[in-house]
Amino acid sequence: MQAALVMASPLAFAAIAILLGKKTGWDFYNYPWYNPFALTNDRFGFDVAVAHHATYSNPLSDLPLYWLVSIGPAWLGGAFMGAMAGIVVVFIGVLAYSVLPCADASKRTTLAALCAVVGAFGAGAFQEIGDPANDIPAAIGILAALVIIVRSVNAKDAETNRVAVGTLLLAGSLAGAAVALKLTIAVYALGVGGALLWFSGSPMQRIARSALFSAGAAGGLLLVGGFWMLKLWRYSGNPFLPYFNDVFHSSLLVATSYRDPSFRPDSFLTALLYPVYFTLESRTVSESVFRDAHILILYVLLPLTLIVRLAASRLANQAALSNATTFLFAFAAIAYFAWLAVFDIYRYLIPLEMLAPLLIALAVAAWPIRPVWQLAVTVMLLATAQLLVRVDLSDRQTWSGRYVDVAAPALAAPERTMILLAGHAPMAYVIPFFPREIPFVRIDGWLVQGGDRITGLARAMRARVAGHSGSLYMLFAPVERELVLDAAKNYDLELILDERFCRVVTSNIDDPLWLCPVVKSQRSVPTQD
Repeated sequence: MQAALVMASPLAFAAIAILLGKKTGWDFYNYPWYNPFALTNDRFGFDVAVAHHATYSNPLSDLPLYWLVSIGPAWLGGAFMGAMAGIVVVFIGVLAYSVLPCADASKRTTLAALCAVVGAFGAGAFQEIGDPANDIPAAIGILAALVIIVRSVNAKDAETNRVAVGTLLLAGSLAGAAVALKLTIAVYALGVGGALLWFSGSPMQRIARSALFSAGAAGGLLLVGGFWMLKLWRYSGNPFLPYFNDVFHSSLLVATSYRDPSFRPDSFLTALLYPVYFTLESRTVSESVFRDAHILILYVLLPLTLIVRLAASRLANQAALSNATTFLFAFAAIAYFAWLAVFDIYRYLIPLEMLAPLLIALAVAAWPIRPVWQLAVTVMLLATAQLLVRVDLSDRQTWSGRYVDVAAPALAAPERTMILLAGHAPMAYVIPFFPREIPFVRIDGWLVQGGDRITGLARAMRARVAGHSGSLYMLFAPVERELVLDAAKNYDLELILDERFCRVVTSNIDDPLWLCPVVKSQRSVPTQD
């Protein structure tokens, strides 16, 4: 039965992703399609800041989807991304089976499968099944690390308080590899390392466990992300460009962290009650509309369980929480508060949302009540959470045609042409459909603003534009025309908004873009081709 569930999960979620439809969205327009193209076509530095901050993200996690849909039908990409979600569900199920305190193997399998599947049907997770943003697949390394540690603990005599050195190094390397592929996973790696300090044992034993895991994590980070970090270091002096530039002080950019402050709580009380806020109003932590109560239930349940345990501590028959359960509770708490301190963006919390049903079941199992009542309370809580789920799938598209198809206009002398990007709209997805000889430079955006004359990246772009002797065009979203006009003016350029010269760039995934010529202020309007 367990083997059947393991094999069925990726297939089932691949089918779900196909049924839901093709997912693209802001992030996809920005980097998951462009970055692997740039890597495989050696465009690092040839194009500049075209995908805003994400231009400099490690492209490895986006390569499989890019390759699959470049050679196969669009639905194949959806099936792949859905299967990745199914693999995450498998790991959660294995973790649940390893830690749930149920003596009957058949019942434990059923409850573990329930926790895993329900975790995938929370609002955040469900709306990202088949999503190329990779928030779900990115958690595979962390979940594998959790499984390895928990199974190792369960295999040992509880009195030894030992976890094998190799186990900790392997778990750490998997977590570090996950961070290398997507930096937002770092909060969960921190959660694992911090939770190891909560295992029973002497202070030195706890510190040693955490240190070994951290050493493995550093190794995994360097093994998978070292090549990219080295490239960024040589280019800018910051191996995580643009992030943490307040630490590395690359001259290319401003000395700031480049974190998105849009969803940061505005007070300590708001931060303390944040799960209440974002359960009632998803726009507190997201630009999309949804509702999910799994995190809120867990947020209330864990301290309540602690109070119940303390109140019942004098009961002679109350067993202590297992190392594995304590470890997972500590992991969840540390990861959540790290997320709260650094991101406050809900989709980076999806791995914890997916684990929430298991953690809820473990919390209720810690109550000093009969097992039948524990099961009843768990089912009631999970059913309530599921009934409250609301998702918006209106942005899903059909699988007809290619995954990405762009009609790029023909340009004379592409080897002497440069295309500038301006505004905040994500547009990098169109670049692979233009002639390879054309460089793309985003002179205005979230990373570098058009009026910037100070940072090294802005100065380099200004020199590059000033020294270009061929044709110049501006690519932009029509709704941002005024912003683009200002950006052009800041570069001493004149944007020619004339339908005789402007072209329309259309695609099968987003609204049309405009491609209009720009001339240096001293030049006259170009003649029509």
